[in-house]
Amino acid sequence: MKDVSILWKLAGVFRSVLVLSLLFAACGGRAEAADTGAEPNVFAEYFPQYNGLIVRRIEVNGLKRSRPGIVRWMLGAREGEPFDARAWQNGVDRLYKTEAIFEIHSEIVKTNEGGATELEIRVFMRDKWTLFPYFEFQGGGGALSLEAGVFDSNLLGTFSNFFIGGGYLDNTYSYNVGISQKWFLETSYSAGVQFSKIMQPVTLQNANGQVVENFTWSRAEQEISIGKQNGEDVYWEIHAAAFRDSLRNPVPSAVSNIFPELGQYRLAPSIKLWKVAHSDYLEQGQELTIAGSLANFANPDRDYHAVTLSWKQVFYLPETRNIAYYLSVGHMSSAPIAYQFRLGGFDSVRGFSMNRTLGLDNARANLEYRTTLWSHRFEFLDLDRVIFQGCLFTDTGTSWNSAGMDPAAGVSTQSATRFLYSVGTGIRAIALRFSNATIRLDLARSVVPNEGFNVGFGVGQFF
Repeated sequence: MKDVSILWKLAGVFRSVLVLSLLFAACGGRAEAADTGAEPNVFAEYFPQYNGLIVRRIEVNGLKRSRPGIVRWMLGAREGEPFDARAWQNGVDRLYKTEAIFEIHSEIVKTNEGGATELEIRVFMRDKWTLFPYFEFQGGGGALSLEAGVFDSNLLGTFSNFFIGGGYLDNTYSYNVGISQKWFLETSYSAGVQFSKIMQPVTLQNANGQVVENFTWSRAEQEISIGKQNGEDVYWEIHAAAFRDSLRNPVPSAVSNIFPELGQYRLAPSIKLWKVAHSDYLEQGQELTIAGSLANFANPDRDYHAVTLSWKQVFYLPETRNIAYYLSVGHMSSAPIAYQFRLGGFDSVRGFSMNRTLGLDNARANLEYRTTLWSHRFEFLDLDRVIFQGCLFTDTGTSWNSAGMDPAAGVSTQSATRFLYSVGTGIRAIALRFSNATIRLDLARSVVPNEGFNVGFGVGQFF
């Protein structure tokens, strides 16, 4: 699933409403609680002192939308079985990763009611609000773009992600609908399905940042996915898709930028090793992801493939701070320009325009220092607790075999090497009561090449 870009799009109205609410509340809200110091039990709690004792009862408190049966299944303990501290910690971490539960705390006491020492566990948690509408509008220069729909990350209390929406661009309509669940039917498998027709505008720039070509293409796609969690440190997934691409504003030089009006297919396997642990808003740990893509592999005239390797590591520091970095490298065989790796923009190398370079090979590195500036509980619109973070960052990326255009011959080229480097600072506003509600505002300075300042806005932690 294209969940990253989808989440950014589907959260449009929520972003605006939340930011305006925070600004209003900051001026007139009354604090129920405020703190800037270290917090106890920031991550899932670990109770090794109770290992091996039989669990007599588990009591789940605080749920309103999520189904208690599913929550009990995800927790790492069962009534009548020996307690395992690591399994309990992993179970709580699974609940944090759903992005639908927050403020999880465990209370474990010993009891001797049956003549033997047993455990009674009371776990307290709160549901996030996960259902949001979105609406986005852009106009100007004779063009009109509209998008609207809804998104829910805890459909019917089952921790299923569901979205449905539609759009309009230049007399063409688009749609996007899908559903997925990480713990499918209370098993270690995941499953998902998605149907979409989405417009993709592309701006091709040369080494100096000058636009050499604009074109818009669309993709009608049907996709299914299946995955499996093997223990706590191995997760694999495979996506299978059938799709058809077409140019929306065809020009002769852009025909080779896609495979137009041809039925295509793709298999995209991936495996993730280790894990990053989550809390209400902090992270710690590391993840290695190996992902591949094989398109049209039975057709030698239009087959292409790609592989990416990425590493993420986050360090938790006292007083609710994080140092995080992300490394990624990718290689693709010869493929049309629209399908190539992209660098630039708020989702890769901040400070540069979106998709500043396109190429067959790339590498990037991102480093962030995040520190908690203020924690406040707002009554306005029942926003509840909001965390404000400051961020310092630096991004860099290199693209080899980059796409370009030979103006004299009017044909595309694939030989340039381009390097991007930027530094910047940002603010994060994290509303704990709302799912995926990390609002990012970044100001970045492009250093190499020097292309000035750029402001980026997004939803969710950058990486």
